[in-house]
Amino acid sequence: MNVIPEAAALLLPMQRVIQRRWALILAVATLLWFVVWLALPLLFDPEIPSDNLEQLDWANHPAWGYAKHPPFPTWILWCFERVVAPSLGLTYFIGALQVAFLLWMAWLLARYSLRGVATWIAPLMVACITYYSSRMHYYNHNTALMTAYAASLYALWRAINSRSMHWWLLLGLGWGIGMLSKYQMALLISCNVAFLWSVRAQGTARLLKGLALACAVAAAVLAPHLLWLVRNHFPSFDYASVTLSAHLGPADRARDVLYFLLHQLGRIAPLAVLLAALVWRARTNAPDHTTSTHAGAHLEVARRFWLIHAWGPIAGIVVIGLVLGAAVENHWGMASLWAMPFWILSTERGRRWAAVPAVDVTLIALAVQAAMVVGYLAGY
Repeated sequence: MNVIPEAAALLLPMQRVIQRRWALILAVATLLWFVVWLALPLLFDPEIPSDNLEQLDWANHPAWGYAKHPPFPTWILWCFERVVAPSLGLTYFIGALQVAFLLWMAWLLARYSLRGVATWIAPLMVACITYYSSRMHYYNHNTALMTAYAASLYALWRAINSRSMHWWLLLGLGWGIGMLSKYQMALLISCNVAFLWSVRAQGTARLLKGLALACAVAAAVLAPHLLWLVRNHFPSFDYASVTLSAHLGPADRARDVLYFLLHQLGRIAPLAVLLAALVWRARTNAPDHTTSTHAGAHLEVARRFWLIHAWGPIAGIVVIGLVLGAAVENHWGMASLWAMPFWILSTERGRRWAAVPAVDVTLIALAVQAAMVVGYLAGY
């Protein structure tokens, strides 16, 4: 008796059930992912993130600015505290909510920019970056900046691909909120502008009109905080200057930048494992990547978009460290590192890897997440 065909015949109905219930399975898996990564620090990590405690303290006296940072994350916590009693658990919940928002933006960006790639692939890959899993419970200015950057990228992509000006308005709103979260948003905005310059052939007049609207909205959002800065003699600028004006020597500059890059590699190590497994699995697939001229032009713009926004922030931080002598901090990569999977998926090879059957991709991702959990527990 031939066992293999009979086993395959038994598995076929199961595969059909999985395909029919795919959306439900993904929803349940995503919910389980959030529960696990929120429960782990609560159960096994005795160290409370200092930034969460700092936000709880600042929320007792809402203001247009604080000595160390802009005010937006504190405002959000203060709004939640009007409904729920202040607690450390509340900050953990808002941190997870921000990651959920990031994954939602990732899904939308995949839907509109990565044609031909399943929309759930990109969020799944983002979930394999440890900034957004083992640090899900963190709530600070870096997590707020992360969400503002994600929203800005979505608004920017929609703005250049539509005639509606409301996307430019939303882009300006994202810029303003980002600057009210952390001044590092200026670097991320420069990446947005660099991309607009790269697609100026689409119509310079239209892009300049949209850019002017975005700048006006961002300025209006930021104006009260700027007034507070002037009245209080720029205290948060003084704090930022501790790192930006460190004036490190050549050896210290190279060391800090090297440590920063190695830290980012460590954060994406699980993603690298996932990609390696997909590369191995993709060898058995030979999908047809023939595209029309129109689709090819769209994909070229998408590749440029993600190349600039995945690598631009990292390159900018390296320049700030090497040229300006700033004391580069590892967590500066949190706001933008999630864009790296999008750049990978925008390339021809990345699209081929993403063509692996959905069930296989999910099983590989679950195995990677299980390994991440084991690694997390082994560290405590």
